[in-house]
Amino acid sequence: CGLTLPNTVEGTEEGIHPMTCVIFAEDSPGVRRVIETVLSGTKIAEATVACENGMEFISKMTEFLKDKKRIDLAILDVQMPVLSGIQAALTVREIEKKFAAQRPTPILFFTAKMIDEKFKAVLDKCRPSAYLNKGTDASPRELGRRIYTVVRRLMADQALQLELNR
Repeated sequence: CGLTLPNTVEGTEEGIHPMTCVIFAEDSPGVRRVIETVLSGTKIAEATVACENGMEFISKMTEFLKDKKRIDLAILDVQMPVLSGIQAALTVREIEKKFAAQRPTPILFFTAKMIDEKFKAVLDKCRPSAYLNKGTDASPRELGRRIYTVVRRLMADQALQLELNR
Protein backbone atom coordinates (compact mmCIF):
# COMPACT_ATOMS: atom_id res chain seq x y z
CA CYS A 1 0.00 0.00 0.00
CA GLY A 2 3.05 2.26 -0.16
CA LEU A 3 3.37 2.68 3.61
CA THR A 4 6.91 3.27 4.82
CA LEU A 5 7.73 2.78 8.49
CA PRO A 6 10.85 1.77 10.44
CA ASN A 7 11.95 -1.86 9.93
CA THR A 8 12.24 -2.77 13.57
CA VAL A 9 10.89 -1.92 16.95
CA GLU A 10 13.40 0.47 18.39
CA GLY A 11 13.85 0.81 22.10
CA THR A 12 14.76 -2.70 23.18
CA GLU A 13 17.01 -0.97 25.69
CA GLU A 14 13.77 0.21 27.30
CA GLY A 15 12.66 -3.39 27.71
CA ILE A 16 10.25 -3.29 24.80
CA HIS A 17 10.13 -6.56 22.89
CA PRO A 18 8.01 -7.59 19.91
CA MET A 19 4.61 -9.01 20.72
CA THR A 20 4.15 -12.72 20.07
CA CYS A 21 0.73 -12.40 18.43
CA VAL A 22 -1.74 -9.62 17.67
CA ILE A 23 -5.25 -10.40 16.49
CA PHE A 24 -7.35 -7.71 14.83
CA ALA A 25 -10.78 -7.29 13.29
CA GLU A 26 -11.45 -4.68 10.63
CA ASP A 27 -14.07 -4.86 7.89
CA SER A 28 -12.19 -2.65 5.41
CA PRO A 29 -9.64 -4.64 3.32
CA GLY A 30 -7.49 -1.51 2.85
CA VAL A 31 -7.32 -0.75 6.55
CA ARG A 32 -6.59 -4.43 7.30
CA ARG A 33 -3.59 -4.18 4.95
CA VAL A 34 -2.37 -1.04 6.73
CA ILE A 35 -2.67 -2.70 10.15
CA GLU A 36 -0.86 -5.80 8.87
CA THR A 37 1.90 -3.66 7.35
CA VAL A 38 2.39 -1.71 10.57
CA LEU A 39 2.42 -4.76 12.85
CA SER A 40 4.48 -7.12 10.70
CA GLY A 41 6.54 -4.67 8.67
CA THR A 42 7.87 -2.91 11.75
CA LYS A 43 8.30 -6.19 13.62
CA ILE A 44 5.97 -5.01 16.40
CA ALA A 45 4.35 -8.45 16.24
CA GLU A 46 5.92 -11.78 15.37
CA ALA A 47 2.54 -13.06 14.14
CA THR A 48 -0.77 -11.44 13.25
CA VAL A 49 -4.26 -12.81 12.75
CA ALA A 50 -6.64 -10.70 10.64
CA CYS A 51 -10.42 -11.03 10.90
CA GLU A 52 -13.07 -9.41 8.71
CA ASN A 53 -15.71 -8.99 11.43
CA GLY A 54 -16.46 -9.45 15.11
CA MET A 55 -17.87 -12.96 14.73
CA GLU A 56 -14.72 -14.24 13.01
CA PHE A 57 -12.70 -12.50 15.75
CA ILE A 58 -14.66 -14.31 18.50
CA SER A 59 -14.14 -17.64 16.72
CA LYS A 60 -10.36 -17.13 16.43
CA MET A 61 -10.03 -15.85 20.01
CA THR A 62 -11.93 -18.88 21.28
CA GLU A 63 -9.54 -21.18 19.40
CA PHE A 64 -6.52 -19.41 20.88
CA LEU A 65 -7.93 -19.50 24.41
CA LYS A 66 -8.92 -23.16 24.09
CA ASP A 67 -5.40 -24.03 22.93
CA LYS A 68 -3.86 -21.76 25.62
CA LYS A 69 -2.00 -19.76 22.95
CA ARG A 70 -0.80 -16.30 23.87
CA ILE A 71 -2.30 -13.18 22.33
CA ASP A 72 -0.60 -9.95 23.35
CA LEU A 73 -3.08 -7.49 21.86
CA ALA A 74 -6.47 -7.38 20.17
CA ILE A 75 -7.37 -4.49 17.87
CA LEU A 76 -11.07 -4.07 17.16
CA ASP A 77 -12.81 -1.76 14.74
CA VAL A 78 -15.86 -0.52 16.65
CA GLN A 79 -18.28 -0.49 13.72
CA MET A 80 -18.31 -3.76 11.78
CA PRO A 81 -20.95 -5.90 10.13
CA VAL A 82 -22.15 -9.13 11.77
CA LEU A 83 -20.84 -8.23 15.26
CA SER A 84 -19.50 -4.86 16.40
CA GLY A 85 -16.14 -4.42 18.07
CA ILE A 86 -17.84 -3.54 21.35
CA GLN A 87 -19.99 -6.69 21.28
CA ALA A 88 -16.94 -8.76 20.34
CA ALA A 89 -14.88 -7.30 23.22
CA LEU A 90 -17.59 -7.94 25.79
CA THR A 91 -17.99 -11.50 24.49
CA VAL A 92 -14.24 -12.10 24.66
CA ARG A 93 -14.17 -11.02 28.31
CA GLU A 94 -16.83 -13.65 29.09
CA ILE A 95 -14.99 -16.34 27.10
CA GLU A 96 -11.72 -15.50 28.90
CA LYS A 97 -13.50 -16.10 32.22
CA LYS A 98 -14.84 -19.47 31.04
CA PHE A 99 -11.36 -20.57 29.94
CA ALA A 100 -9.80 -19.15 33.14
CA ALA A 101 -7.35 -17.08 31.10
CA GLN A 102 -4.27 -16.02 33.07
CA ARG A 103 -4.89 -12.41 32.12
CA PRO A 104 -7.37 -10.47 29.99
CA THR A 105 -6.12 -9.67 26.50
CA PRO A 106 -5.42 -5.93 26.11
CA ILE A 107 -7.86 -4.43 23.61
CA LEU A 108 -7.28 -1.42 21.38
CA PHE A 109 -10.58 -0.09 20.01
CA PHE A 110 -10.21 1.53 16.61
CA THR A 111 -12.89 3.92 15.33
CA ALA A 112 -13.58 7.13 13.46
CA LYS A 113 -16.11 8.24 16.09
CA MET A 114 -15.25 10.53 18.95
CA ILE A 115 -15.20 9.01 22.41
CA ASP A 116 -18.19 9.78 24.67
CA GLU A 117 -19.26 8.83 28.21
CA LYS A 118 -21.00 5.66 27.01
CA PHE A 119 -17.86 4.50 25.23
CA LYS A 120 -15.71 5.39 28.26
CA ALA A 121 -17.88 2.97 30.25
CA VAL A 122 -17.16 0.25 27.66
CA LEU A 123 -13.41 0.95 27.94
CA ASP A 124 -13.67 0.61 31.71
CA LYS A 125 -15.64 -2.64 31.48
CA CYS A 126 -13.17 -4.14 28.97
CA ARG A 127 -9.95 -3.26 30.84
CA PRO A 128 -7.19 -3.37 29.92
CA SER A 129 -8.29 -1.36 26.94
CA ALA A 130 -7.48 1.78 24.99
CA TYR A 131 -8.98 3.81 22.19
CA LEU A 132 -7.51 5.05 18.90
CA ASN A 133 -9.38 7.50 16.74
CA LYS A 134 -8.77 6.77 13.06
CA GLY A 135 -8.51 10.51 12.48
CA THR A 136 -9.66 12.68 9.64
CA ASP A 137 -6.70 11.88 7.37
CA ALA A 138 -7.57 8.49 5.91
CA SER A 139 -4.32 8.13 3.95
CA PRO A 140 -2.52 4.83 4.58
CA ARG A 141 0.61 6.71 5.65
CA GLU A 142 -1.16 8.77 8.36
CA LEU A 143 -3.28 5.84 9.52
CA GLY A 144 -0.17 3.68 9.75
CA ARG A 145 1.67 6.37 11.70
CA ARG A 146 -1.20 6.65 14.19
CA ILE A 147 -1.38 2.88 14.71
CA TYR A 148 2.39 2.60 15.08
CA THR A 149 2.54 5.43 17.62
CA VAL A 150 -0.29 4.12 19.79
CA VAL A 151 0.83 0.47 19.75
CA ARG A 152 4.42 1.48 20.61
CA ARG A 153 3.09 3.56 23.52
CA LEU A 154 1.02 0.58 24.72
CA MET A 155 4.10 -1.66 24.49
CA ALA A 156 6.15 0.83 26.51
CA ASP A 157 3.39 1.09 29.14
CA GLN A 158 3.22 -2.70 29.35
CA ALA A 159 7.01 -2.95 29.76
CA LEU A 160 6.85 -0.36 32.55
CA GLN A 161 4.07 -2.28 34.31
CA LEU A 162 6.12 -5.48 34.15
CA GLU A 163 9.07 -3.65 35.72
CA LEU A 164 6.88 -2.23 38.47
CA ASN A 165 5.43 -5.66 39.25
CA ARG A 166 8.86 -7.27 39.72
